[in-house]
Amino acid sequence: LIERFKPDFVILEVQEAGLGTVLSTAPGPSRPAGPSIEAAIDKARSLRPVLASERRELASARKAPGCAVDRVESRGGHLQIAGWISDLRAEAGLGRAAVRLSGPAGDFIQEIAVDRPRPDLRMAFKRPVGEPNGFDARLISTPAPSGSYDMIIYRASSGGWLACPGPKVQIG
Repeated sequence: LIERFKPDFVILEVQEAGLGTVLSTAPGPSRPAGPSIEAAIDKARSLRPVLASERRELASARKAPGCAVDRVESRGGHLQIAGWISDLRAEAGLGRAAVRLSGPAGDFIQEIAVDRPRPDLRMAFKRPVGEPNGFDARLISTPAPSGSYDMIIYRASSGGWLACPGPKVQIG
C-alpha cells in the first residue's frame, strides 16, 4: 500500500490480542520527519470556508445545555482555544466537533477533537456526564482574512448538533 499510494506519513498501531494494557507513549518522529508531519496536520486541520451543506446542517443546532470556552489565545498565525461542551447526559457524545468563526470577512470552520476528560464537570453537576467533554485545539487562522469573528463550538450528539457560543475573536 505504501508503494502504491505513497503517503506523506504512516501511523502504525500494533495491539497484541489479550494484552491487558496498551502502551500510551511512543517514540517521537525523527528529526527530519517532524516538520513534515506538523505541516501535514496543520494543512488537514485549518480553517476553511463553510460549505453550504454544512451551513444547512448546523442551522438546526440547539444550544448546548452545558459548555464554556475557557481560554482563547492568539499565537501568531493561529488561535489556541480550550473549554468543554456536553449535553450533560451520562453517555459520551459523538466524535464530530468543529469551531466556526463568522464575521464580515467570511464564514470559516475547522474540525476539532473533543477528547479531553473533565472530571470537574462530574463534581460540579453532581452526576455523571459523558466523557470526554473537553477540548484544547489550535485553529490555523491564516486562511481567514483579518477581522472580528463570532465563535461557535459545535458538537454532534445523539439528539443532533449542539452549539456553544464563544467569545468574539480577532484575527490579524
